[in-house]
Amino acid sequence: MAIFEAIKNGKLDKIQELVKKESVLSKTDNNKNLPIHCALQYACELEFIKLLCKPEIVNSKNKDTPLHIATRFYQEEDGFQIIQYLIDQGADVNAQDKQTPLHRACFHGCSPGIIKLLLNNGSNPLSEIKKTPLHSACEGNQEPKVLKLLLDRISPKMVNKPISFKKNISKRNLQILSDFQNYCPLHLLVSNEEPCLESIQMLLYYGADPTLDVNGTEKLKIQDLYQSEEIDQIFIQFNSIIEDFGQLIDNSNLSDSKMNTTDFNSSIFEFRCERPYSTDCQRNLNRMEKDDMIPFREWLYTGESENMKIVKKVAKEIGISGKKIKKKTKKKGFLADLRKYYLQDKTKDFTIIAESKEIKVHKVVLAARSKYFRKFFTENPKQTSIEQSESYESWMVMIKFFYIDEIDDGVGNNHIEELREMEESLELNENSLFLTQLDLINLTVN
Repeated sequence: MAIFEAIKNGKLDKIQELVKKESVLSKTDNNKNLPIHCALQYACELEFIKLLCKPEIVNSKNKDTPLHIATRFYQEEDGFQIIQYLIDQGADVNAQDKQTPLHRACFHGCSPGIIKLLLNNGSNPLSEIKKTPLHSACEGNQEPKVLKLLLDRISPKMVNKPISFKKNISKRNLQILSDFQNYCPLHLLVSNEEPCLESIQMLLYYGADPTLDVNGTEKLKIQDLYQSEEIDQIFIQFNSIIEDFGQLIDNSNLSDSKMNTTDFNSSIFEFRCERPYSTDCQRNLNRMEKDDMIPFREWLYTGESENMKIVKKVAKEIGISGKKIKKKTKKKGFLADLRKYYLQDKTKDFTIIAESKEIKVHKVVLAARSKYFRKFFTENPKQTSIEQSESYESWMVMIKFFYIDEIDDGVGNNHIEELREMEESLELNENSLFLTQLDLINLTVN
């Protein structure tokens, strides 16, 4: 058919002539592909896609929707505009055909910009179709920047969730996929031929448990999945941190009677956040809309362990009258009220200037993330911005780690290299890279 030949041969003028007849857009080839499907499979440029994609066919399926196909054939940043155009035309970012577009993008190695575009337009990072997008990213050996985009949007429990192929799968496919049955994201990542070491560190930082076995037909330990001295060294370093967990808590003045140090995942997550939430608080937060949970949690947490103190702090920050402060903080709806106040508060009162980018944040969020900034704001209450300089060199490394998604440095994983350089310049010990990421060491500030 003429339209498909024109697409295959890249004849834009011919396509412009043919699409004047609207019916041509709904024609199918021998494989039941629409013209838009074929154009995406041939990785055509945006001018072609605009001619062939209309809102009424943007979610048409031939096993895959156009957005599914785009995430396979447009991995680099130059595909950003293509995927943005499909979304603007009404593409369903959570369309399912065994996997969502986000699953595909994570597995096939789409750029962090494309992953973030999907997430910002409603792609569900918790979508489970046998596996989550995090599983797909680890199976595809993705870079740490992509993992961070997903990890920042999911519950800590999902970091150690195993794959399950129990439902809606043929016996033939089950046999093919059984090798990955019960694999957690960390298992999938280390099983790659040359796994990304920084991504392994990123998973550990977010609570991945290297002591979990693969409980399939054959019980495998994680060490059975790879042959690498470098990975062994990462686990050795990480385990030494876990062994000293209690001491680190004491040294950092983070002890809390509610801390459960016997629960590996929750304790690591709480360690990363510097102090645990109460069980009731965490449970309620997990019920919130996922798009709002992470920034709300950061805003809510100010280093206080009692809910009433948090409420008073929040009330003072955003001007809530005393009558609105609940005396019984466990009352149903308490956290929902705070979330509402947070969403109404659009004023960001601090500016970070890094890599020529201005990042607007709340002081209370930055203070919640870093004890160094708590001290800084206490000593400099009127300061409204901070700019990259030698005086704040070590701080800026942490800022880049926190806000790497908003800093396009054009280098990719440059922040990881900066952490390593700082490790050497400050003569930190062998565990310091992890500790630097956790922001729990006493760095020397010039």
